[in-house]
Amino acid sequence: MWGRKARACAMAAMAFAANPALAEDYAAHGFALRFPAALARFSSYGDVAGYGGASAGSRYPSSVNPAATDWIAPQGGGYVLSPQYSRLRFANAPDLKISTLSAGASVPGLGGFQPSYTRIANDGPQRGDFLLLDGHAAQLQWGGKLGGELALGVNLNTSRFRSRAGLGGMLLADGATETDGLKLGLLWVPSARLSAGLMADYARARADTAALDPGCLCSVRFSDRSHSRAVRAGLNYAYDGQSSVYADVLRARYTGIDGAMTSRILFAGLEQQLRPWLFLRGGLAHDRGGHTGQTLGLGLTPAPYLVIDLAYQRDMFPELRPEFGRSSLFNFSVGILW
Repeated sequence: MWGRKARACAMAAMAFAANPALAEDYAAHGFALRFPAALARFSSYGDVAGYGGASAGSRYPSSVNPAATDWIAPQGGGYVLSPQYSRLRFANAPDLKISTLSAGASVPGLGGFQPSYTRIANDGPQRGDFLLLDGHAAQLQWGGKLGGELALGVNLNTSRFRSRAGLGGMLLADGATETDGLKLGLLWVPSARLSAGLMADYARARADTAALDPGCLCSVRFSDRSHSRAVRAGLNYAYDGQSSVYADVLRARYTGIDGAMTSRILFAGLEQQLRPWLFLRGGLAHDRGGHTGQTLGLGLTPAPYLVIDLAYQRDMFPELRPEFGRSSLFNFSVGILW
């Protein structure tokens, strides 16, 4: 009884802090189910973010598929360092600043290794009506070739997030979520122009929330356990040099104490090489609820050892609309190779 009552209080706090006109169909599901679904759309790499996130079939290390980690080794000695920054703006909540640092190393005979760390922070105060989210994430992935056409990859990841909601400067709900996940990927490259990828993803999360109960003016606590299972398939076709088209299909199932949610998303994108050092990108993500996010991107290679990517995304995270409203994202990432 207390668990249901506390969850109702927490959801009410978020509902009052949000704009109900933007809730649409995702509001029927709990935040604990929708948040990991939104994360599945995010990429810290500017090239992938620029062409819509469709990268399961990509052979580049920036791919969401860990099997691509070592398919194209970095120029020079096989090492790369990549700082990345994203600013995610919401209509009803303070901006999220997302900073990522990733590194890559290609080791002959052992494959490629890619660790990364991400810090997420709000820039909003805890006064007035507020809805805040911050946290951090880390991952380690490996990919290696299995002959001339196949590659296998593994990704281990973990994240910790805190969310707070309040009215009139009073904290009504304070939640912490811990998530651990595993991804397995397979990449098939039958020709110089065509590649295909397949991924399986499993994650489990624990959410602990403290909420103010207006009936007794006391704090009540509850915990939730959730699981996500996803399968993602992608194709990449290079039609002119390094110009490519990408397409991914993602199907995921999210389950928790308050029910379940199924997500189906189509990602599609285009990368056009305008000059040997200049790329123009565009893409979209469309889900079964009719929500379509749009993306644009630009890639620059001013030197053989330096790659710069810029990306803009509009309304890419409809799962978060009930609390945060519509979104826009700007991404800047750099790759330094040696």
